Amino acid sequence: MRSVKIFVVDKRDNSLFSYAYLDSERLKDTFFSPPRKKRKKKTYKKRFIIIPLLALLLIAGVAIFFARYEFMVVARQNTDMPDNGISLFSKNTLERLSYITNDKRLMKKENSFIYLTIPKEKIALSFNLKKPIDLKSGYLLLYLKKSDTPLNIAVVARDTRFFSNSLNPLVIEVTEKSDSFIKVPIVLSKTGVQNTNLYQIKQITIYFYPQEKEKINWALIKDLVLI
Repeated sequence: MRSVKIFVVDKRDNSLFSYAYLDSERLKDTFFSPPRKKRKKKTYKKRFIIIPLLALLLIAGVAIFFARYEFMVVARQNTDMPDNGISLFSKNTLERLSYITNDKRLMKKENSFIYLTIPKEKIALSFNLKKPIDLKSGYLLLYLKKSDTPLNIAVVARDTRFFSNSLNPLVIEVTEKSDSFIKVPIVLSKTGVQNTNLYQIKQITIYFYPQEKEKINWALIKDLVLI
């Protein structure tokens, strides 16, 4: 009886199998693996368009802003308020500040002053106070800086009963020329104010208008102080 020899061959030792295995792996990677995502090349065309566009918009916005508004450079100055003075610009005193004009652009309120462009017609500031003040025993000081042309100021005071001197306002001519702020006294007790209780004044309205109507004035108001 013939004997049969059986040989066990390891696949790893068979060179033909190793090549076939490698070929199958290549086929698998080629036809069955998901395609690799192609990396997009970075383009800078959008940046070259967006940056100049933003610059043009910024320049246009600045040009419109400067064309609409007028600016002045004002040195910081102290008002030298008296020790017994009370600022009507204070939050504790002022309830509301109103502008009386047809064109609101004539008045600009900044942190330290109010800038007024004074045309031919009158414009006014109205101070509505939280509590009544006594203008019979005291008076007001208006800290003002203006152009060289003369300026007229008319003052109307209204009491808690809504009586006022609107028919006979206090008119003050301001002709002083100065590069700094001047103090304009407003003394209502010396005028003939009828039916108005100066001890209980709740509202003060100050009108500004030029003496020479053909010229446009400007004014800076730093403060309004009760003495």
